[in-house]
Amino acid sequence: MHKLPLSGFIQDSFQEYENECALVLFTTGCNLACTYCHNKKYLWERKYDAFDIINTRLRPNHTAVVVLGGEPTFHDNLPSLLQHIKTTGRKTKVFTNGLGAKSIDACVPYLDSCSVDFKTSLNPAVLGVDISIKAYMRRVKDTLNVLKHSLTPTEVRTTIAPGITDIDVERIKAILDLTYPNAEYIIQEYRSIY
Repeated sequence: MHKLPLSGFIQDSFQEYENECALVLFTTGCNLACTYCHNKKYLWERKYDAFDIINTRLRPNHTAVVVLGGEPTFHDNLPSLLQHIKTTGRKTKVFTNGLGAKSIDACVPYLDSCSVDFKTSLNPAVLGVDISIKAYMRRVKDTLNVLKHSLTPTEVRTTIAPGITDIDVERIKAILDLTYPNAEYIIQEYRSIY
């Protein structure tokens, strides 16, 4: 079995997956470098292996396993991890930045829920990478289309980072209402922890 590096995990959580007691895994690495990332301090720390944590830390009270990051789709063996989790009878949920549609497509058979982070700012100084609005929108729409066609329950999250306006949020809502009316839209407040 291939290893999938983690920077950490939460043994028991009721926050990331509504109505579920979840084991939460934090994958390493990301294809972005957002200045407001709440996990940026740990992005490249390889402390654990996801398969080992599943095999040693999963308890009977866990009804789900949540995989977030970093960016889970950064890892080629994410579908294998989700398949392994499903053999334990648990639900699965992945949090993603939405730029890895091919990975999400490969995960769909093992995915019970997905949360896509819809960025409000494509400023390279904020994201840490230079990506055009057109390229970003195409890639996120590809991911949302995969989830829509697979009927995977999907939530779209936007973090209200410094500099984000109500107009930015309304623009995103309008795009989602037109294109993905069944996606749950969640606005989360920015929390500076550094």
